[in-house]
Amino acid sequence: MTEWLGVDTHVHLGAYDDPAAELEHSTRAGVRVFASTTLASEYRRLAATLPPTHGLELGLGVHPLHADSPDIEQELAVFAEEFPRARWISEIGLDGFFARGDGPGLAAQRHVFETILAAGVGDRILSVHSREAEDLSAELVLAAAPAAAVFHWYDGTVAQARPLADAGYLFSVNAFMVQSAAHEELLRWLPRDLLITETDGPTTTMPSGAGTHPADVIEIARLLAVIRGDEVDALRRQLVANAERVDAAAPPRG
Repeated sequence: MTEWLGVDTHVHLGAYDDPAAELEHSTRAGVRVFASTTLASEYRRLAATLPPTHGLELGLGVHPLHADSPDIEQELAVFAEEFPRARWISEIGLDGFFARGDGPGLAAQRHVFETILAAGVGDRILSVHSREAEDLSAELVLAAAPAAAVFHWYDGTVAQARPLADAGYLFSVNAFMVQSAAHEELLRWLPRDLLITETDGPTTTMPSGAGTHPADVIEIARLLAVIRGDEVDALRRQLVANAERVDAAAPPRG
């Protein structure tokens, strides 16, 4: 059994120039990858083209940004076809920021999200996008009762996070969050056993300004430990153990 130094639980491999090279670099760095997709068709393409790298878990997703796409019903049909073989359902959810701007409204996003949840996620792991829609996202996920859920890049308050934490759901922390004063209270409050790391690469950046890669979760763990006042190696090991525990929540699929 591999002893991983870190786990990137939310990264968009398909958005890198060379996804296979990213996987190879991550494996050499001792970092396991749980990749997210923004469309079901992307999941299908990556499932057919990515090498069978040890530890890779590919998530089946439909990002809320695409909720009003002309092809959304076709994407939902592909989602339904691919759903039987996907353990991680990632990335899905709601985004109020998009709804306030030029993106899809919350009604369209909710239709997509509820269609996905209605597929039967009781034995699946969800990675949930909830920006500026934290309360509604929590309500829908709690009602769906998945085997496990991870709220990625969480922007809610401690009060909003509390019912999710009480349900045993986790929160994935990226480079932006450990550089943001607005997230410090939440990051200090969250129990250690409910924290995991992510990059959400390649769109996020490290403190150096460089774009993120999965191997950067090791440094993200160090920065999180500084914020929390935790011993670095102990927290890093806890974060890996948390990710492995979540991954074990869903059975293998064919």
